[in-house]
Amino acid sequence: MKDIIREISQRKEIQEKPPVLIDIGASKELNPAWKSIAHFCIGIAFDADDRDFNFIEKESSEFKKLYIYNCIASDKNNKTKQKFYLTKSPYCSSTLHPDNKRLETFSFSPLFEVEKEIDLNTVTLEGILSEININYVDWFKADTQGTDLRLFCNLPEATQKAVVMAEFEPGIIDAYQGEDKMIDVFQYMRNMPFKLADITVKGAVQMPFNDFKELFASKFLQKVANHTLKTTPGWSEMVFINSFENADTRSFLLGWLFASIQGCHSLAFSIAQQGFQQHKDALFNKMMQHSKSMIKSEIYSFSTFFKLIKLALK
Repeated sequence: MKDIIREISQRKEIQEKPPVLIDIGASKELNPAWKSIAHFCIGIAFDADDRDFNFIEKESSEFKKLYIYNCIASDKNNKTKQKFYLTKSPYCSSTLHPDNKRLETFSFSPLFEVEKEIDLNTVTLEGILSEININYVDWFKADTQGTDLRLFCNLPEATQKAVVMAEFEPGIIDAYQGEDKMIDVFQYMRNMPFKLADITVKGAVQMPFNDFKELFASKFLQKVANHTLKTTPGWSEMVFINSFENADTRSFLLGWLFASIQGCHSLAFSIAQQGFQQHKDALFNKMMQHSKSMIKSEIYSFSTFFKLIKLALK
């Protein structure tokens, strides 16, 4: 894989137009999947709640170029002020006020308690890209607690349609007032040149926190309960891949690369095959061979063996 990544990074298409990776709401860490490709990519990271954002300074040297914005990425006017709600957990902070009444029935509701309201500078994605003289995005990743879709829509339509991979983390339950929900993302993306590559539904224990605390007094038991009790679906992690209709060689190269580092090897194989059929580039054959080997290794892995045993027992 390293050899193919190096070969892709040295291609003229990539050298002249480095991949642009956007991470909005990067409070925990930049996408770990980017580590193997960051050295030839341009990173753009946003996080308005900087209480857990020290990692940026350590990782900045890994990118070809990295832009860091400690401000609000907004779909509204560029460089204006907007209210931001700092919650007990920095990972729940948002430009949208938590819907605390609706959250009362969930064990994790205290995490959404607003500790402070502040006014922060806002920027739009379109405005930022214009300032740094970039007119394209290859990988869009957003986890903004309720505004992922509207930020994606802030990009010019042509830029949206050319995105190779897009990740959203929309809500299912009513966690924020006026938030973009999973169904909104589905409805929008189904009319765009994308297909769903992966979805992971996550949730929380549906029990008022006081009752939860009474049953599980210690923080240790609460953690155990949150990981073992059946949860109610609360939000999802959605990954969309471009459908590559009339795409250029560069888009196919990045499509295969992004799918591969996400572990979607059957999808990566299909992208490389489609790329070869359209552009007859020999590198796509090498990419297909790698995808085949990864698919075979998955089929003959221990995890697959145990899945088959489990299936047989059923």
